[in-house]
Amino acid sequence: MNTEQTVNSGSHGVKWGLIIGVVYALFVVLRHSVGAANPFYYTLFAIVGYLVVMGMLFYCGRQLRQQNGGWIEMKEVFKTMFIAVLIFEAFFAVTYFVYLRYGNPGFFDTFRANSENLLIAAKRPQKEIDQLIQTMDASKEQILHATVFDFLKSYLYAVGVTGLFALIFAFILRRQPPVVERDNFFQS
Repeated sequence: MNTEQTVNSGSHGVKWGLIIGVVYALFVVLRHSVGAANPFYYTLFAIVGYLVVMGMLFYCGRQLRQQNGGWIEMKEVFKTMFIAVLIFEAFFAVTYFVYLRYGNPGFFDTFRANSENLLIAAKRPQKEIDQLIQTMDASKEQILHATVFDFLKSYLYAVGVTGLFALIFAFILRRQPPVVERDNFFQS
């Protein structure tokens, strides 16, 4: 029997899900407020935000392993990280929806105009600019006219993708005690 107290993986996952969710929500607001004026910053904040969130998710699992004496099974660490994923992806989806629909509905128009100006300054062909503008307009309509079902589909897709990363992280973090230590314990 393990003499060290194990951490409740469910509460650990909830705690980290809330922490990561707040950080992720801040990145969403930052990306859409600063990124509206410059498409480069929009992309930069999107990439950096996701990398920070993935780093925090990995740290969540690593911290659980450390709190359990350095040993943890894959199932336990995945369960914890998946609970965190469910929570922080919900934060992301709600923040994204609320911010773009109510907080900054002019984002799309500002982003579209700045992207178009950037492409014109880069002397891109008009056909390419027109295609990009059409794609942006379709994206705007899709987000502004999203139904609850669309919202749920995008949430589940994000959970699936991020859950795959959680599975990979769980595979990396799993660590069972060596057999020698188990044998020595039972001989004592």
